Amino acid sequence: MDDSVPDGDSTKREGIGDLDQCQKACASETECKAFAFSKNEKTCNIYTQVLPGSRYFATSGLGIVAKVGYISAFKRSSFPPHPDRQLFLNTAETKSEAAPVSVCELVGNSSRYQGKEVRVHSRIYPAGIDTPVALVDSTCGKSIRLDVQRVGPVQKEQGYRDLDRYLSEYRTIQATMSGRFEMILVVSEQPVFRFELSHVAEVIPESRLFPPWRKPK
Repeated sequence: MDDSVPDGDSTKREGIGDLDQCQKACASETECKAFAFSKNEKTCNIYTQVLPGSRYFATSGLGIVAKVGYISAFKRSSFPPHPDRQLFLNTAETKSEAAPVSVCELVGNSSRYQGKEVRVHSRIYPAGIDTPVALVDSTCGKSIRLDVQRVGPVQKEQGYRDLDRYLSEYRTIQATMSGRFEMILVVSEQPVFRFELSHVAEVIPESRLFPPWRKPK
């Protein structure tokens, strides 16, 4: 995160004068929840406690504060589990009010859509050996990980059953979906974009892909 710091308690680490060292220091300390590095003062601040995102701004449940000249990031283990919530019991009304956006729009304006329920139309790629199911937009080359609640009304929908079947057949799919968009900031890694599915419709199967272990002869 540029020009912002975690909302919490921090201590300055002496002898650390660059961003890479600051990241490594946080990664190596069990109690470190996040770090903030001052580009002007060349100082490293380690956070052992981060407050929930209620007073200022939140990223996936954790608070951040605007502060010019700082670069900061959270450890993946710092993020709280996502609370159970009511999911689109009135999906018909909700869908009629919002036009679908693209993956490029969500990723390019992630702060605008952070934590919001949105509709998106996208091509979906099945999971690979080390890649999750993802929404992919070739226009900008961006992707968003697709997650589904283990228990919820979406699993009773015909659209979800079609989606699950086509993915199991290793097909790409075009679909319009509703769900919650999140950008997760991780120490020493690129941001992770996540879309938690709550409704899916207009599921159109495309060509079947062949994973590396099942290539046609």
